[in-house]
Amino acid sequence: MTKTKKILIVVAVIVVVAVAFIVGNLYGFRQGIIAGGMTASMAEFTMNMNHIEDQMANADCAGVKQAISDYLNLVSKYKDKEGSFISSTTYYGDEMLGHTRLSRIERYLKNYDEADKQMKEAIEACKQRNWQDCSEDHLIQYSKKLETKHPIACLANDENK
Repeated sequence: MTKTKKILIVVAVIVVVAVAFIVGNLYGFRQGIIAGGMTASMAEFTMNMNHIEDQMANADCAGVKQAISDYLNLVSKYKDKEGSFISSTTYYGDEMLGHTRLSRIERYLKNYDEADKQMKEAIEACKQRNWQDCSEDHLIQYSKKLETKHPIACLANDENK
């Protein structure tokens, strides 16, 4: 082997190693960005869920409605985002529950048209989730069952909540 061939082989090996190093670092950086984004979104969800629990326990109906609406906006924001931990099942479940709760609050406030609108959205989300029973009564009972640990204070005095 001539000296020129040896130098070309050494240079080629150095180039291949350098390219592999750069590609590996870029890939690792990208994965780190994705993991950081997921961590940030999980923190955002946790803070929002704590806010909803606080509002359900302490706020008037307007505060609870705002907290639920904020959460539904957050869920929509992460619905189809790459690397998100929100699956379609989770998304439609949260939509179903949120709109059911909003419907109950609107009915309590005697905003019947808005209550019906919210319930239609809850039923649609239920169907997208592929539940067998998406009736209004079933969704309300499901909502109440989940609220045994964190009841909605503004509905506490309502017989038909």
